Amino acid sequence: MITRFTVILLSILPLVPESTVLSDEVDPALGNGAHPIWGNPVGGLSSHIYAKKSGFVVGEPIIVYYEIKNVSKQPLIVWHSGFWSNHLIWVVRTDGKEVELTKKGKTVRDAFSPGGIREKNVPFLIEPGKVDSTWSPYDITQYFQINSPGTYVIQYIYEEYQEGWSGRLLSNEISVNVEL
Repeated sequence: MITRFTVILLSILPLVPESTVLSDEVDPALGNGAHPIWGNPVGGLSSHIYAKKSGFVVGEPIIVYYEIKNVSKQPLIVWHSGFWSNHLIWVVRTDGKEVELTKKGKTVRDAFSPGGIREKNVPFLIEPGKVDSTWSPYDITQYFQINSPGTYVIQYIYEEYQEGWSGRLLSNEISVNVEL
């Protein structure tokens, strides 16, 4: 678990895209549950983030993908309300130093409001054993000042207190290496 962190929220997700992938099949090309490392289950859900590679060059986009899996024996509802209102992203260096936000990152920080009033809020049912891969991938460098070489640790949090599933769900952590 990350102990020192910078919290950032990201959201440009349309409500539920037409290219919805909700599957239990393992397909590395789709990323829908193909990666074996998931965060600890909470209330029947587990979440997972990954990048398609671990090494980057300073200034190169660092694209992170996100999925939520229903590991319970009953259908569960998550809320698609734009990523910002019920998700956080933490990024720290391996030495524990927090990564500063970009201007864009600072602008979106205040949107986090699990359980709050929203203009866009769509219940999304995940059947037992299925994976919700409909979340948009994000370029972390748009929100964090990752402008020097080093290793960065990234983790996502889904937090919600509306009807359906409620709680705080931490994904696995991934490390990315950035070089000159």
